[in-house]
Amino acid sequence: MALLSTAVALSTLYSRFDGELDWSNYVVGLLATLGLLGVAALGVVTSRAGAATAGSGAGLPGGTGAPAAPGSAHGRPVGASPTGPVAVPASGSAGGGTAGGADDRRDRHDLVSWPGAFGALAAALMVGVGLDDSDATLYLAGLAAVLLAAGGYVLTRRAPFVVVVVLGLFVVYGQLVDDVLGTSDSGDDLGAVGPAVALLLFAVLVTAGGWLLPTRALSGVVVGALTVVGYATLTGVLAVTGFFERALAGFSLEDPGQPLPDVDRFDDDAWVVLVLALLLMLGWSACAALTRHVGFRVLVVAMAVTVTPLATIVLAVEHPTWWGVVLGALGGALLVLVVLRALGGPGGLARAGGRGGGPASQSLPPLPPAYADQARPAWGPAPGEPPSGGWGPPGTGPEPDGTRIRPSAPPPAPPAQ
Repeated sequence: MALLSTAVALSTLYSRFDGELDWSNYVVGLLATLGLLGVAALGVVTSRAGAATAGSGAGLPGGTGAPAAPGSAHGRPVGASPTGPVAVPASGSAGGGTAGGADDRRDRHDLVSWPGAFGALAAALMVGVGLDDSDATLYLAGLAAVLLAAGGYVLTRRAPFVVVVVLGLFVVYGQLVDDVLGTSDSGDDLGAVGPAVALLLFAVLVTAGGWLLPTRALSGVVVGALTVVGYATLTGVLAVTGFFERALAGFSLEDPGQPLPDVDRFDDDAWVVLVLALLLMLGWSACAALTRHVGFRVLVVAMAVTVTPLATIVLAVEHPTWWGVVLGALGGALLVLVVLRALGGPGGLARAGGRGGGPASQSLPPLPPAYADQARPAWGPAPGEPPSGGWGPPGTGPEPDGTRIRPSAPPPAPPAQ
């Protein structure tokens, strides 16, 4: 896969290196693209063949085996009866299989997802090289990546296709914004308000649309990363431009009496970018609280530490120390509140054992059904469960989806000493 992707990259670089289309390099790129997509298609065929021989639960489309019973996670009973073990066959086997079936299913998905995702990107690059500077180049290239990756996601529900879909939509949206706002033809007008608002709308739309899918956190994190890079780039351009304008403001080679240029013309743009960045950070904080995904927390930190220092350069603040003092004081106060809550406040560690002065009798809330099995120990019975309900050896789990499989018989007793 890496070698085929490298061939595509070389073809993209040299097919139009002299302006004209070099068919020898272009054909190499086309063949490499077809190779990546062909491997993904082969993975689909072999997966369906494996589903036909091993049972309905081993196929690509989400493992559409027996329907999950109420109160179960991924078709496996959660909160099983403490009176004895529950016999559950491993995924990918027709009956009473082992964890090897889950490994086979994961390998088949990988055979489709990674070559398919890179193949979708390669197809977009080949479309772009073929059309060159046409007005519809970015539209068609982006849509090609979106359609191919969306088809792969429908088959596998795998993360690489989500990343490619977001990237393709970003290319199409960026070209649409450029056609509407005319940002590439703005000349000396380096206003950042329009692009900043467009980036915020794109992040909100993609996050909201992806929220309906099982990979909602991934789509939000990917589009958030693109947004952070976009905001940092906008603010950086304003900072560099404003710095040179201030440095050259006192020089005029034509007319010494000419009025000095307005060196503060980017201040309003910088404040707007700061406010929009703050709104995005608040939204990502809410997403982090809802999904517990660490990517949203990283986005908050990345936006704060890139945009804020660059904005101070644009604004040419006279006392940046006060910015550091205020932000440091606010951050320190919030961190102290979090620590106090974790040590003894309501909902903190006091519920787990009474430490920190909280009520010792307050119990932890039950886990959601999808995570109930993961709260059990990796070996032996759960607290309060008879020894007959213990877990099997590590070879029986966990599966790639995070669940564990309980064997149909308890583990053998250790030999007598």
